[in-house]
Amino acid sequence: MKKHLLFLSLFIGFAIGLVGGGSGLTNKFHAHPVAAKSELRAISVSNANTTTSVPVPSVNAPTPLPVSNASVEQVIQNLNAKSISEIKSTWLHIQERQVFDTDLPNNGVLPNGMAIPNEQINDTWYHVNDQGLVIETVSIMRTTDGQVVQVGVSSNGTGWNSATDEIGAQEQFNLVGLDGGFLGDLMWLETFGKKPELVNITLPNRHPGVQVTILDKFDTPMKGDAYSKPAVSAETRATFDSVTGYLISKETMFWFEDGSSRVFSRVIQEITIESPTTEALSYLDEKERMVSK
Repeated sequence: MKKHLLFLSLFIGFAIGLVGGGSGLTNKFHAHPVAAKSELRAISVSNANTTTSVPVPSVNAPTPLPVSNASVEQVIQNLNAKSISEIKSTWLHIQERQVFDTDLPNNGVLPNGMAIPNEQINDTWYHVNDQGLVIETVSIMRTTDGQVVQVGVSSNGTGWNSATDEIGAQEQFNLVGLDGGFLGDLMWLETFGKKPELVNITLPNRHPGVQVTILDKFDTPMKGDAYSKPAVSAETRATFDSVTGYLISKETMFWFEDGSSRVFSRVIQEITIESPTTEALSYLDEKERMVSK
């Protein structure tokens, strides 16, 4: 039972903080839980040279390939290496569209009184130097109508979060991949004997893709805060573009005792190589003014 409580806590609730990879995001590099209300809309995945519209493929995927845990991990590691191979001396922008489908009115309340919305848009800019080291970050969480919920900034060895108005030490870090934290999820769940399944797919843009799924069947039904009904199993699925190495989507689904299911969380990403907006740069300036006080 304890391990499944850990599984649930891995995906439920988060806030932008002064920890983790220095982006102002919590614990994992873009490992936030999200959910979809219906079919996923097409998203744009682009880099400095290409832009493609990539809808997430149907869940009716081909028969999983017989692969070992180690080989799945190697596939994700290779995709991560490909995704960052040319990101040097530039700004990386990742926009995450996140939705939670739970019985809760929000995803928690921040110290400043702002509720973390169940539907949100998170923009993060990473300033990467010629060694692949992230030296500055700006993260902005918004509601779908554009209201700023919280901001996290790091630069010059310190970080600031608007929700707490606190400043703390923040180390620079290496960019290691754009998998939304999925490799960490995979390795963590494998410690409990969970076996991933991998399928090779073709994305609608004709790029080859990879979809990895981890199914966790609970020993006994579980009841958590997110739903009024006990869950009997959970599944995490991540889809990648094999050409770019980018994560396209990551979702978590729960099945319940009565046979029903809910797509608890989903994230979709748009990745571009571009400079921060004027607004984002202003938060960097604001943070430096606060540090100098």
